[in-house]
Amino acid sequence: MFVYKIITREAFQLAEEKGVCIHESLEKEGFIHLSEEGQWKSVRDKHFTKQKNLLLLKISIAKLQSKLVYEDIKGKGIKFPHLYGPLNLDAVDEIVELD
Repeated sequence: MFVYKIITREAFQLAEEKGVCIHESLEKEGFIHLSEEGQWKSVRDKHFTKQKNLLLLKISIAKLQSKLVYEDIKGKGIKFPHLYGPLNLDAVDEIVELD
């Protein structure tokens, strides 16, 4: 099983330097927003339309070290995966360029 994260190339390079991905949403909201396979395209189309240099991280759930929780935080009946802690980079199985 996999979850997905859209991230800028610059943010991923910073994560590689640190050895772990601590996305800004973790600091602001307490978790990292992730998507399932059927969700990431709509997330890209809604939140990343004007951004370039995007990467899609394919993340193995089994390798995650932080707690993964599926939540419907907007009350719309659609649950998204949220990672409550940093993303350990060894859980990233594949990196796909979205440009």
